[in-house]
Amino acid sequence: YIPVISKIDLSNNTFDIKVDIDLSWQATNEDLENYQDDSVNYTPTFLPDLVFSNSCSVDTDRIIPEKKILYQMREGNRIYIRHRFIGTLANRYVIENFPFDVQSLVFHMSLSYYDNTIAYFDTPKDKPYVYVPTRFTAVPGFALTRVVAGEVSPDGFSSMLTIIQAERNIWPFFFRIFLPLLAINFASLGVYSSNDISNKINVLITTLLSFVGMIYILSTLV
Repeated sequence: YIPVISKIDLSNNTFDIKVDIDLSWQATNEDLENYQDDSVNYTPTFLPDLVFSNSCSVDTDRIIPEKKILYQMREGNRIYIRHRFIGTLANRYVIENFPFDVQSLVFHMSLSYYDNTIAYFDTPKDKPYVYVPTRFTAVPGFALTRVVAGEVSPDGFSSMLTIIQAERNIWPFFFRIFLPLLAINFASLGVYSSNDISNKINVLITTLLSFVGMIYILSTLV
C-alpha cells in the first residue's frame, strides 16, 4: 500500500515515498510452539530482510497493531507482519517532452541474502496486490495515472518491481509560461509602431531581455 508520494525532484533524480508492506510466510513447528508459549514477545525463527535497490535513504518501522502483538499467526499457520518504509528513492526522469511529460516512478525491492530457492515473493495471481490511492496521493504538479507491478528474478534473487506513472499537470505552466511568452511576442510587434530607429532598438532590446528572463524561469522549473 503506497499512501503518499510527497515529492518528485527532477533536479536530483529522486522522489519521496511512504510504503506499507504486508509480509506473510509459513510458520515452522518451532514457530508454532514458541507462539503458543508467548504470543506477545514471540520472534519468528526466520525474518525476511527487504532491500530497496534504488534507495537513497529509507527509514524502517514495524507497525504494532492494537493488540500489541507484533508478529501475528493467521490462517494456515502463516506468520504476518506489516512494515512501513519512508524514504527517498533514486529515479531516472525523461524531460524531453516537458511540460507534457509522463514520468515513471520505479520502486524496486528484493529479499536480502536469500536466493529464490530459499525465499521468494509469492504474489496473488487473481487480484491486485499493490494499492495506490491515485486520487488522493499528494504529488504537487503531477497526477498519478497508472500502477504496474510484477516479480523479477535477476541472478536468482526474487525481486518485486513497481512502476507508478505520474502525468504532469500542464495548466499551471500554461498561465506561468505560455501566456507571458505570448505577451512578449505581441509586445515585440510594437517595433512597427514607431518610425524612430532608436525607439525600435529600445523595444527590441526590452523584448530580448524579457525573453531571456522567461528562458531562465523555465530552466528553474524543469
